[in-house]
Amino acid sequence: MSSSTNWKRLDEILISEGLITEEQIQHALTEQQEKGGKLGCHLLLAGHIDEAGLVTGLTKQFGCEGVVLANREIPEVVLKLIPKKIAVSRKVLPFDYDLENNVVLVACESPDDEDLLNELRFVMSGKKVKTYIAAELSLHSAIAQHYLGLAHDDAESLLTLPGTENEPTNELSRTTIHDLSAVTKGRVMIVTDDLSGGEHLRGLLTSSGCEVEMIDSADDAIDLIDDRIFEAVLIKDTVPGDYIDLIDRLRKTSPQTVVRYYESESSLIMEDKELKSAGDLLTANLELFVSLLSINHTPGQNHSGLVGQYVNRLCRRLHLPEKERLLIVDSAYLHDLAKFYYSTDNLTDDRAVIQLTIKLLQSLNYSPMVIETLRSMYINLGGKYKRRLPIEALGGNIITAVDLFCSSIVSEERLTMDKVEAIKSKFTDLTGKLFLPEVAEAFIQMIQDDVLQNQANDKATQVMIYSRQAGPACHLEIRLKQEGFSTVSATSTDGFFNLYKRRRPDVVLLFSPGDSAEVTSFIRDLAHKGLELSATPTFTLVDEAGLSDLTGVLDLGVEDVIKATSGIELLVSKLQKIASRLNQSRLNKKNDKGSSGRLADIDMVDLLQALGPSRKTAKITVTSTGREDTPLIMYMDAGQIIHAVRGKMYGPEAIYCEIASQDGTWTVEPIKPEDIPPPNNELSNDELLIEGCRLLDETNKSQLFSG
Repeated sequence: MSSSTNWKRLDEILISEGLITEEQIQHALTEQQEKGGKLGCHLLLAGHIDEAGLVTGLTKQFGCEGVVLANREIPEVVLKLIPKKIAVSRKVLPFDYDLENNVVLVACESPDDEDLLNELRFVMSGKKVKTYIAAELSLHSAIAQHYLGLAHDDAESLLTLPGTENEPTNELSRTTIHDLSAVTKGRVMIVTDDLSGGEHLRGLLTSSGCEVEMIDSADDAIDLIDDRIFEAVLIKDTVPGDYIDLIDRLRKTSPQTVVRYYESESSLIMEDKELKSAGDLLTANLELFVSLLSINHTPGQNHSGLVGQYVNRLCRRLHLPEKERLLIVDSAYLHDLAKFYYSTDNLTDDRAVIQLTIKLLQSLNYSPMVIETLRSMYINLGGKYKRRLPIEALGGNIITAVDLFCSSIVSEERLTMDKVEAIKSKFTDLTGKLFLPEVAEAFIQMIQDDVLQNQANDKATQVMIYSRQAGPACHLEIRLKQEGFSTVSATSTDGFFNLYKRRRPDVVLLFSPGDSAEVTSFIRDLAHKGLELSATPTFTLVDEAGLSDLTGVLDLGVEDVIKATSGIELLVSKLQKIASRLNQSRLNKKNDKGSSGRLADIDMVDLLQALGPSRKTAKITVTSTGREDTPLIMYMDAGQIIHAVRGKMYGPEAIYCEIASQDGTWTVEPIKPEDIPPPNNELSNDELLIEGCRLLDETNKSQLFSG
């Protein structure tokens, strides 16, 4: 390494090497003074130097070897030498491994950082480490590509700026917006005082079809959002004005707008993806912790983490940024735990347990934002938050809505449309008093989607469990049933194969006894007798065998090997993903082929209530018994009935005459928007149903009195 006595500045080195001119240095220094960051980044961004030239200068500055990362292929086995969390947080990238000398070659920004070296040696125990200097932007791009799943072209495009020969790609724009949970097209506002970076971002978004408006002040942005709706608003951390006020107002005036507060363009991708990954892990840990409490104790009400689970989903539905989502989810799980800890059977006031929780958290010097979020639960809104909505108030209202919902349902029972309608009525009465309209609307839509998803699934995912002893499988079977799986078990090989051939399960779980050799032999024997490992996801649960010794069974077609004693939560998580995939496949097949049914099972009212929230585009044919020659034909566009005909009747009149039909059939056929006839109905589905039911009620009364 270079000592302090012969240390040279990077600009001096680059000029002396003839890699750059004095004028180019001055331009980059001006950019650095205005925007911060490293000199080398600004030289690259302005196109004054290429990566290889910059690395040459850096190697002379640090007195070490350097590496050019652009277009470099790195084996997966090398990348696994450093965990993703370390690679992203410490900005390091293993790019090669000298097997003969047991040395890992690592690209980094600070090769002389002894703390970094010690940390790398620790995580790669037994291996030597050699650090190489890399250009910062290229290093960040490579980390995004290899550890965060960004496509190669997308990651390389992070280096592209206006004025260079390379044009920004559509793919990066789509990736950026996808990672921000926004939309691929729509109106976007960029609030930034960095004109160069802002223009770059504008170019990326515009190229994917977005309409972009750039504002250089948070205060000016506030004036714009009063009468305009944006799909996304991106706010640079250096922008002048009250950006907190801007964010709070956006939550109130346009709750579906995606808001991102960023430090740099690359952080919009890297930090959001990494925080999302860390947040998902935190949420999973919280769910596990609460579930473990539920297993060891039997409280009077549900404490299985249901509040936290629903809050997490609702935050995602409202497109909250990751940091804000984690704040609210953390608060929700704390509230759920507190209800268990304080034994709420004797507490009738909703806020009593909240006050106890707040006192406990204050004594522990817990996050003030979490405390304020809990304090904002179950408060009378009384006209508050008409123009701006602080995150603590929004979070408290989200938890309130979910908490009230969870306390009024039985978690083991499936939701039905009737229950949803009852909950919707209750929420409507409390909107503006206890619930914010945006929270109530999003939550009702979420549980309606749950019901539709349940209705779309032909059957629960069936899991077959094979264990030679009934005991080990009993607890697992109970747990899986609680999660909504259909289970069947066998304790003998003959019994297993009889059920396997008859039931054709979606997933197979095998409790495999003994050491690794016995487990492998057990799996081979079952496969030889007819267990189709490649066709049915199969998990092996082991007690004694070491997981590292069982990689061979994966080659046989086993999905995964899991510890029977400590890996149940991991197994449940994997099964839920498989179930989601299977259900979506079934739903897609059903949507492709259409669906049909009897009016005796699902009448017109229930049918339209179920189809509306799904936003289907379809042709609906209702054929009543005795009137087969004049069926009611309705055309639905994105969930809304816009055309209806029955014989010589059109529009709402055609629908009203069939609203009471109880005997007959219906079919739903997916169609393309261009196949829909011209509209002849302007009423919403709800208006059609309300008026139809009113007319039906009048008819029934008239018949009653005349009789």
